[in-house]
Amino acid sequence: MSSPMDHRCLQVDTQASDVEQWTTIANTYVQPTLSVFGIIGNLFMLLTIHYGHLNDSPYVYLKCIALGDLILLVVIMGLSVARCAICQFSLETAYYLKLYDRYVYLVVSNLMIGWLVLLTLFMTMERFVYVRWPMKTQSLCTRERAKKVCIVLFFVACSSQLMRVWQVRVAIANKDFPKKGTRIGIVTDFQCMPMTDEVVSSNRFSCFNEEFPLSSQSNLPDERCASDAGEAGFDFRRVPRLNQSSYSLDCLHRHCRLPQVPRNLTFKTDGKLASNWAMLGATHMKATIMVLTNESAKLAPDDLIGRAVHVNDTCYFVVAPTSLNLTPEAISGLFLEPFMERVRCVEATTITSSGWQNRVRSIYLEIWDRIYILCTVVLTIFNILIVFVVHRANRRAHDRVLSHNQQNTANKRRAEENRLTMSLLALSCVKIFSEIMYITSDPEFAFLFYQDVDPPGFRLKVHVILSNVAVIFEYSSYFYLLAFINRKFKREFLQQVVYGKLLRQKFFGNVLNNFSSRSASMNSAKLRNSTSQQDSVRMKPKTVDGKENKAHSKESEEEFGDRVL
Repeated sequence: MSSPMDHRCLQVDTQASDVEQWTTIANTYVQPTLSVFGIIGNLFMLLTIHYGHLNDSPYVYLKCIALGDLILLVVIMGLSVARCAICQFSLETAYYLKLYDRYVYLVVSNLMIGWLVLLTLFMTMERFVYVRWPMKTQSLCTRERAKKVCIVLFFVACSSQLMRVWQVRVAIANKDFPKKGTRIGIVTDFQCMPMTDEVVSSNRFSCFNEEFPLSSQSNLPDERCASDAGEAGFDFRRVPRLNQSSYSLDCLHRHCRLPQVPRNLTFKTDGKLASNWAMLGATHMKATIMVLTNESAKLAPDDLIGRAVHVNDTCYFVVAPTSLNLTPEAISGLFLEPFMERVRCVEATTITSSGWQNRVRSIYLEIWDRIYILCTVVLTIFNILIVFVVHRANRRAHDRVLSHNQQNTANKRRAEENRLTMSLLALSCVKIFSEIMYITSDPEFAFLFYQDVDPPGFRLKVHVILSNVAVIFEYSSYFYLLAFINRKFKREFLQQVVYGKLLRQKFFGNVLNNFSSRSASMNSAKLRNSTSQQDSVRMKPKTVDGKENKAHSKESEEEFGDRVL
C-alpha cells in the first residue's frame, strides 16, 4: 500500500471530460481561496456576536450559522487536498484521503448543510413573527427560546445523516485503464437483425438503436449523405460525441446510418487480437467490423448485438450473435482486453445491494432530501411575506401622529430593526440562490433544464462546477454582508474585535500605553498652563498630584481610543 498510485486513478474522481480543466481549477484554486476568506469572516462573526452587545434573538441563530459555516469550510479545505488533481499521493495516503472524503466530508457536510437550512428557515420564521405581531415578541422571540431551537435543530439534522455512513464502501481494487499512448472511447450501443426486404434479406444485417432508428437511416450514396445531411432526414444534434468529436462523426454518423453487416463474406482472424475474434475481409463504411464468433465463413442466421468502439484512429463495430447472451459492455470488454492494463486504485463504491437494509436507507435519505427542498420553498415564501409586511408597517408608521421626541425615538428604533431585517433577508436570499443552484445540479432534476442532454453531459457538468462555487460563496459571505448592511453589527465589530479589550491588551498594549502616557503628560502640562493663566489674579497655580495624573492619563487613553475607532 506504500507504492505510488497511478495518476490515471484520479480520472474517476475528477470528472475527466471536456471540463476536466475547469473542474481542476475550481477544486484546486477557487474553492480553497473562498474557503480561506470564509473562515476568517466566520471567526470575526463569532467574536463580534460573543463579545458585542448583540442581545437580540436573531444573533443567536447567526452565531450558530457562523459556527456551522466555519466547520463546513474547514472540511471543504480538507476536501480540496483529498481531491487534488495535480497532487501525487502514495496508495496508502490516497486510501486515507478517500476515507476522509467519503466518511468525514460526506457526513459532516450533509449534516451542516441540513442544519444551516433549518436554522435559516426558523430564523426567518421568527423574524416574520417579529414584524407581523410585534406585541408577541417578548414571549416568543427570546434568546433562551432561540438557543433551545438551535439545539433541537442540530439533533434533527444529525438524525437525517445516521444512515449515510453505511452508504459507501472504500477499498483498494484493480481497475482497467487503456495502455499508455492508447485512446479508447465508447460511441454507442446497437443491435442488428436480418433485413426483411426480399432483395437484401439474404445479404446483410441492418443495425439500429434509439439514436438511429431504421426509419431515419439513409440509403443515399456516401458523398450525398455526407454533404447534404439535411435531406437525409437525420438530426446531427443527437449525435453522442467523444473528446475527438471528428473521429466520432467519421466513425459512426458520416453515412447517416449504422453499419449494415454482410453475412456472406469471409472473415479472418487478426494476430493482434484473441483467436475467437474474426475481422471482416473488407472494410465497410470506412470502419472495421469485428465479430465474436468461432466460425470462419459465415455468420449464424440469428440477430446480432454490438457496440461502436473508437481505438486511436480506428473505429471498430464490435458485434456478436445474441445466442451468446452477452451484453454490449461484455462484448467490448472482451475486444478491448489487449488494449488495456490493470492498475491498483483506491475506489469508493456506493452500496447497491437488493436487501431490505439498502432499500430502507435509500428511502430514508431520499425523504430527508425532499424535506430540505421543501424547507427551501418555505424559506422563499416567508422572505416574500416579510418584504410585504415590513413595507406595510413602514407606511403605517409614517401616518402616525407622534410628538417630536417620540417620533425621533421611534424612527431610530424602526430604522435599526429594518436594517437587521434587511440583513437577514439578504442572507436568506443568498441561501435560496445557492440551494436552487445545488438542487438543480442533481441529475434527478437536471432533465428539467437539459432535456436533450444525458446527465453526464457538458452543460450539466459546468452547472455542477458553478453550483459548488455558489455554495461555498454562500458559506463565506455572511460576515461581509452583515458588516456592509447592518450598522450595529459593524459598530460592534469595530469596537469589540478591531479595537476591543482583548486585541488591544494582547497585541497593542505596550504601544498604546506609551503613546497614552506621553499624550497624558502633554495634556496635563497644557491644563496647568491654562489654569495658571486664567486664575493668576485669584489664586496661585496648584501642582497636579498623582491621582490627577492618573485621571488625566485615563482620559487621554480614552480620547486616543476614540480617535483610533
